[in-house]
Amino acid sequence: MHFITKLSESTLFKTIAFNLIAVFMFTFVVPVHSQDTGAQLLREGIRLYEAGELDEAIAKLSSCVDRADLNTEQKTEAYKYLAQAYMARDLRDQAKQAVERLLTIMPKYKPDPIQNRPQYIELVEKVKQEQQSKEAQRKEAVKPPVVPVKKKSNRTKWILIGAGVVVGVVLAANLWPSGDEELPPPQRFQQSKNYWLRRLDRNNQISLDK
Repeated sequence: MHFITKLSESTLFKTIAFNLIAVFMFTFVVPVHSQDTGAQLLREGIRLYEAGELDEAIAKLSSCVDRADLNTEQKTEAYKYLAQAYMARDLRDQAKQAVERLLTIMPKYKPDPIQNRPQYIELVEKVKQEQQSKEAQRKEAVKPPVVPVKKKSNRTKWILIGAGVVVGVVLAANLWPSGDEELPPPQRFQQSKNYWLRRLDRNNQISLDK
């Protein structure tokens, strides 16, 4: 009887220990291994979209676009199928938002005219044009204002010209022979140099006498 009691206690202890281990495994270990990765969610979302299960596809793709374990190309694929799924459900605003986020992470993205529908290609081009227009307006807004360059006044130029004319007139008046002096004939113009030198000496002498 005592042996049977010990056996029952041992069996009960083993049963309790097994149950505790099972609870631990299902509570902590199994959920970790059952979590889907971003790549798995993406593949499942694409499969659901191609199968026509649009609501399920939107749910899967929406849950994977912000995953840190997806690279840029995978996120581009997710937004591409997400936008097309929204368009198939006639949710134009959500589709446009998905395309805007796609172009944010992949500005040079170009849809495939063979694989993608014309409506989707048209939406991508429209969003691109809107983003380019906004960027141009932003650059125009931050551009420094153009300061008009004042044209230089011609007043200084005319003053200098007038001063030159006056100086020329004064010199000509001082160097030109008086009425009682004979001008050198044109045919002896080369020999008139001495005349002008004498005239200059005469003017200088008059200045010294003064």
